Amino acid sequence: MSRQTQILNATKSSRLTVGVGPPEPNTIPEGGLALRLLSDGAYIYGKVGVKVYRVQLESVNFTSDDNEVFAGNDLFLTSFNGGVNFNSSRSDTFFKCNEDKSISTTVLSSEENILTLNATGGVRITENGAIYVPSNNNDITNKLYVDNQTRYVEDYRICNYYENSGVPTYIPLVGYVIDRTSSSSAGEYITMIMPHDGTVERMFWRSERAMSGSMRVAIYRNGDGTEVPTTAIGRKTYSISIADDTTEEISLDPAGLDKGYEDNSFSKGEIIAISINPPAAPYDTYCTVVFKYDLNN
Repeated sequence: MSRQTQILNATKSSRLTVGVGPPEPNTIPEGGLALRLLSDGAYIYGKVGVKVYRVQLESVNFTSDDNEVFAGNDLFLTSFNGGVNFNSSRSDTFFKCNEDKSISTTVLSSEENILTLNATGGVRITENGAIYVPSNNNDITNKLYVDNQTRYVEDYRICNYYENSGVPTYIPLVGYVIDRTSSSSAGEYITMIMPHDGTVERMFWRSERAMSGSMRVAIYRNGDGTEVPTTAIGRKTYSISIADDTTEEISLDPAGLDKGYEDNSFSKGEIIAISINPPAAPYDTYCTVVFKYDLNN
C-alpha cells in the first residue's frame, strides 16, 4: 500500500499495542491493532481472522481521552478500559495514564532503585528497600533522606576555665570560668538540662601547659529525683602528649570509651555533667564540648 498519513484515536473499546519490530500474529488481539516501529518506518498491523494486514504510516498521533503520548524505541503501549499503559522493553519502566489524566509510574533501575510517581502527585524513591542516598549534584532525593539530614544538629558549648591543681575538674557547662573540683553543692555551675535526646560527641581541649601522661574524661548523667549528676555513664582514659597551647580533639564515641563506661547518650530532660582529669594542672584552659541532638525527640 502507498505511504500515507494516519491519525489513530484509541477509545475505551479499542486495544492498541505499540512496540519495535514485527509483531507475532498471536499477539494482535482480534479486532485490535498493533503499531510497530521498523527500520524503514512505522506500521499499523491489524488482524482479520488469521490474516495479518499492515499499513505503513508517515506519522502517528496516538490519543486516548484527549491525552497525547509518544512512543520511543523502547516503549510498548497498551490502550484499553479507558487508560493507557506504557511498558519499557527494558522491563524496568512502567507507566499508566489513567482516565482522569493522572499518570502512575514505576521505574526499577539495575541498581534496584525504585522511583514511583503516583496518581495523587506523590513521588517515592527507595534504594534496595532503604533510604535513597543521592551521589550526584543533580540527583533528586526523598523526604526521609532530607529529614535524616536535618533531624540532627550539633550544639557547641564553650567551657573555658582556670585550674591550678591536677585533680579532676568539672567543667562549667553553664559557660563561665566557674569550674569545680567537686560536684557537691555545685550543680548550678556544672550541670545542664538536655533539651533533646542525643549524645556527647567530642571535646576540644587546650591548655597553656604541655601535657604528657594519663588523661581521663568522664560523663555523668541522671534523671529526675537527683539534684546533681553523679552517675558516670561514659569514661575515656588514654595517654596524652601535647605541647603547650596545642588543641587536643577527644572523641567520646562509645567504641573508644573505657570498658563498663561505654555510653555517651542522654534523653530529653536528663541532666549532664562532664569532668576532665589531665596529667598536670592545666592553668588557663580552653574547652569546647560538642553535643548532638535528635530534633525528633
